[in-house]
Amino acid sequence: MTDSAIAQLRSADPVEMSSKGQADKLIQFEQNVTNTLQARIEGYPDLKNNEDIQKFMSIMAETENYLSLLRNSYTESAMIYNTRIQSFPDVILAKLFRFREAPQFSSKT
Repeated sequence: MTDSAIAQLRSADPVEMSSKGQADKLIQFEQNVTNTLQARIEGYPDLKNNEDIQKFMSIMAETENYLSLLRNSYTESAMIYNTRIQSFPDVILAKLFRFREAPQFSSKT
C-alpha cells in the first residue's frame, strides 16, 4: 500500500482541487500514509537507526510542522476575512462586489 500511496500523493496536484472537501480528503490521506510509514519503520530497529531514515524522518517532521503552520495561518486569515466582510463598513463593499465567505480547513492535524 505504501509505495502506491506515496506515488499517488506525489502525483496529486493541489491546483486541480475544486473544493475544500477534496483538499481535506488529500490531507487526511497524507496523514494516514505518514502514520503507516512511521509504523513500518518502527517495526525495524536496524532501519530506524539508519542515518538516511533519520534524515528522512526529520525532513518529514519539519514538513508536517510547516504545513500545519500554513493551515493555521490560512484558517486565521479566513476568519479575519469572514469577520471583516460581515462588519460595517466593509459589509457594504462585500455585498456590492458579492464577496463570499472563505472556507476553512476542518481536518485535524
